[in-house]
Amino acid sequence: MSTPTKILDAIMVMVQSPAIDGVKFYRNKTYAVPSEKETAIVNVKLGREMPPSLMSAPTLVAATADRTTEVLIDILARGDDALDQCERLRLEVTRRLYANESVNGLAFDIEDGGAVRDGDDLDGSVIRVTAAIFIKYRTLGVDND
Repeated sequence: MSTPTKILDAIMVMVQSPAIDGVKFYRNKTYAVPSEKETAIVNVKLGREMPPSLMSAPTLVAATADRTTEVLIDILARGDDALDQCERLRLEVTRRLYANESVNGLAFDIEDGGAVRDGDDLDGSVIRVTAAIFIKYRTLGVDND
């Protein structure tokens, strides 16, 4: 399993606990819309992988590479207060992430990548907020594990 996949698994555990009433969490779902039973949906998926920055030092046996992977958090809600629901969830999910910035020892830094807010193209009653989080981690050389 690659480091980005391990990071995504750890993030899924972090953002789902404790549970949030009426919110369904998904991992790498291509597209989701809240049903009548759900208040909102949070979909956590891997985004872009940035090129590594290679570092070496005379005292190191092998060079290390600092890597950055983007984690996208799609939050969708339905109804008159959909934007407010999305914003509250975005703040809560990012608060949970920043409470464990090392992502259980897999990363050395987390950076906020901003958010995009828009309506859903297929269902006008749904609002989507996508937050980007950049997770920085270190590997040996060009390995991504």
